[in-house]
Amino acid sequence: AMKRLIFLFLIIVFCFNSANVFSQMSGGFSGSIQNMINLNQMIGLPTDALGKDPYIDIKGSPFFYEFFSDCYIQLNNGESYIGPKIKFNLTNQKLHYQGANSQELVLQDGIIKRFNFNVPFKNESISYTFSCGYPPIAGNTINTFYQEFNVGTATLLRFISKKVVEHKTTANINP
Repeated sequence: AMKRLIFLFLIIVFCFNSANVFSQMSGGFSGSIQNMINLNQMIGLPTDALGKDPYIDIKGSPFFYEFFSDCYIQLNNGESYIGPKIKFNLTNQKLHYQGANSQELVLQDGIIKRFNFNVPFKNESISYTFSCGYPPIAGNTINTFYQEFNVGTATLLRFISKKVVEHKTTANINP
């Protein structure tokens, strides 16, 4: 009877630890899509409210991944949601998302602490997590997002950006 009790106890501990690991892997995100959409409609700005896109005539994309992707979002107040589809702009560190009627909106700075989204790759998807709130360094601010890499108990951060470089050709006037 004692062996069965110990065995049962070990199974319970194992199940609890497995659930805890899963919770950590998923980032502990909770909430509903409708709550996030309602929240977004209150805090989002239409992309045209930011002014004309200065890179509209340039080939390429300023986004980490060009298409909208499903996401999980954690707010600075600790609340987390399964969010609408997002794109992350690497030139200005802005999160774009699809609002009502597929209108593209931009989240304001200082609201999001962490976001995770999946990018399709072949028949699978790759998950990426970005977070902010770190001390300003090298021209970055507290609202700058860094990609997270979890290695054992450590989290490594990587800053990713895209910069636009303009090349002009000049005529060589030699006699």
